Amino acid sequence: MLPRTALVAVVVVALLSLGIGQSNQTPEEYVESPTNTYWVSCGNGDSPYKSRTATSLVLVSPDGANQAFTRATANAINEGSCENESKIFLRDRRFGDYKLIFSQKPEEYTTGNGVRLVDWSPDGRFLLIEEALWLPEDSDNKILLYDARKGKFVQPDFNVVLKGLPKDCYTDVRARGFSFDQKIMVEATVHPYYDPGEDEPRNANCPTKFE
Repeated sequence: MLPRTALVAVVVVALLSLGIGQSNQTPEEYVESPTNTYWVSCGNGDSPYKSRTATSLVLVSPDGANQAFTRATANAINEGSCENESKIFLRDRRFGDYKLIFSQKPEEYTTGNGVRLVDWSPDGRFLLIEEALWLPEDSDNKILLYDARKGKFVQPDFNVVLKGLPKDCYTDVRARGFSFDQKIMVEATVHPYYDPGEDEPRNANCPTKFE
């Protein structure tokens, strides 16, 4: 069965609430490196179990006015226990110093988290961000949007692209960047959801191919 995938342009000013979708783990995003702050762990059976930190490259806005980078730390509490903290720093060249604009600390049920910078809008105002939150058996992602002009996060509803779909489908909405005309590009993937150990999907009416 082929997943249904569509690339959709979403107008920033028309969005109202934050969208959340299940994360589709791609090899590029889930390979650890010193600059990959989307996925940082304390290690596995192939490496020493210890605290680790990754810092992203600086992403500069098209107009050169703003610079941003991310940092994620996986803190080894004890063998087998790891808690993540992800941060985003932004610098306006008019003021000189980087400031912390976002921090995700470990929570009771989602001790793992990561963050990545996706893109700046062409006018340099909006910063598109994707955050990962994970459990041992599952993960979610959130798409965030930061307004550098107003100095605050706004809350678009990226799940508007899934309107009209049947219930109980697997859905995954991912940020892909800005178009040249200031629209956010998101990729929506939909297919039937199977509970662990089940051969039949929750809802057989969920799309299985692109139409």
